[in-house]
Order: sequence, then structure tokens, then C-alpha cells
Amino acid sequence: MDPWHEYVKHLIGVATVGGNDERVTRGAFSSGWAIGTAGWRKALAREHRHHALAPEMSANEIAELKTVGWHHALDAALTPCGKSHADLESAPKGAEWKIALARTLRTTVTPPYDWLAYPLHVGKPASVRVYLSQRN
Repeated sequence: MDPWHEYVKHLIGVATVGGNDERVTRGAFSSGWAIGTAGWRKALAREHRHHALAPEMSANEIAELKTVGWHHALDAALTPCGKSHADLESAPKGAEWKIALARTLRTTVTPPYDWLAYPLHVGKPASVRVYLSQRN
């Protein structure tokens, strides 16, 4: 006997019962994508996040694509500010325009703090996090 066939029959039975089935009324079949602790779900999502973009690509290839996208977004965000990469290097770490730039990038293309710290020349990744949290 095919176990999948039996399982499909079971699901059809559950679906046809509708609102009379406890599992359906409590939402057991319609909540969450993974059952487990929050930590386990985060670890699972982290482990498989590269599949969301393109399952045929390796995690390293996807990371490279993301990095290129972040660099393009940085270049595009510098233009309206009238700033350049040289300005990023010469301006103080906590310059308001740098923090505004970091906030824009975080909300539009979501680079991690450790990436932002390097091209923006704002110090360590923790510094970026602090700057952004202080100036909400």
C-alpha cells in the first residue's frame, strides 16, 4: 500500500470535515512554516536562506551577488548627497550624512552591519549598530 496515497486520503478527509475538526478551527494546519523553538527556526532559516534567491546557486555565489548589489546601492545613494567615496574616507566616523546613508542602505537593500562598517568608514560593525539606534 502506498503511504502517500493514504496520507492524501487523510488530508482530503480533514479538509472535507471543515470547521468541525479541532485542528482546523485552532489553525494547526495554517500557522508557521516550521514547528519547533524560535532558535531552531532561526537556525533552519539561516541554513537554507540561500535557496530563496536561486536554488541552483551556491551560497558563495549568492553572497557575491548581494555584495555587488550593496556596492551599487551605495554608489547610487552617494550621488544625491553630493558625496563620493573619498568623502567617506575623509569624513569623521559619526558624520550625520554617513549615518543617514547607512540608515538608507539598511532599509532599502539590508546589508549587514559588518559590510556597512567597511565602505562607510564608520568603525566597527557594532559602531554602525549604535549610530543607527541612537539616531532613530
